[in-house]
Amino acid sequence: MNIQIKEAIAHFFSNPSFDLIFSEAVANALDAGASDIKISISINH
Repeated sequence: MNIQIKEAIAHFFSNPSFDLIFSEAVANALDAGASDIKISISINH
């Protein structure tokens, strides 16, 4: 299944911030039982 991330975020969060997205990603990983979480961020100009 392909998910368009920008559309999904806009649907659930009317004004998303990086902090909120980061916190949700970590919380979801912990809820799923993750013991190791790696986050990679890249910015294209």
